[in-house]
Formats: sequence, structure tokens, C-alpha cells
Amino acid sequence: MSVKPLTAVVSGRQIELDSLELPAVLIFHGRKSAAAAPALQRAIRAEHPDAAELIVASVVDLSRVPRLFRRFAGPAMEEGYARAAAGLPRGVRAEDYVLILPDWDGAAARFFRVVRAAGEAVAAVVAPGGRVVGKSPAADLERIFELIAEVRARGS
Repeated sequence: MSVKPLTAVVSGRQIELDSLELPAVLIFHGRKSAAAAPALQRAIRAEHPDAAELIVASVVDLSRVPRLFRRFAGPAMEEGYARAAAGLPRGVRAEDYVLILPDWDGAAARFFRVVRAAGEAVAAVVAPGGRVVGKSPAADLERIFELIAEVRARGS
């Protein structure tokens, strides 16, 4: 089973979640749990600042958003991108550090077997190639850092 590539908001960068070249932390969330994502991203980047060594991305599950309201989701995510990019250090390329991936049909959430991310953000730590090393509620920083250490120690 594979998942189609997701396109990052603003940058248009294509991310193939099932064939990643780097380890990644994918933060799955919906509108109600979105506030957890920036804090988790900042905590991860404080310990792992190099985007060339670890991908950190928000995967926004929009599958439950009625089609009529989806046209408002794009501008809202673009505003989130602008806020996050404005907070980056000078000289840092926003497209490398601000990855907001709309999951319009929920296929990515299903592929990684993430359930109920709309109510509580969930972080999936993924090895290169798309193998899930583990998942954790976004609030459990200790567990997320353990999973990151595990994927980095294996080198895969």
C-alpha cells in the first residue's frame, strides 16, 4: 500500500511520505488540535535544528471538512505558514522548515494508521523509506524524542 504525495502549502514542495529520504516527524492534526503543532515543532527544532537531517512537517487532516468549506482551509493554512515563516531566524529557508501538508482525503492519516488526530495531535516518527518507528500523542515530548533517537541511531 502506498500514499500519494502531499503538496506543501505555499512552497508547493511535493513530499512522498512512503518513500522519504530522511527521517521525519509527521505531526498529524486537525483544526481543533492544530495549536499543538507549532509548539512541538519548536521543541524538536531546538534539539534537531538541521532540516537536512530531520524533516518536521504538519499533516493537516481535512477529510472531515465539508467540501463547501474547503475553500477557506487553504487561506487559513497559508496564514499559518506566514506566521511560522516570520518566526524563523534570518537566513533560514522557510520552505525547508515550514512544511504544512494538507491531507484532503485523509489518505496519509490512514496510511500511517493515525486515528483521532482531529481531537489530539499525534506525532509519527518515520524512518527513511516510510517505515513508522512509532507514534505518540504530541504532548508526550519525552516519547517523541526517544523515537527520534531510535530512528537516528539505526541510521534508517
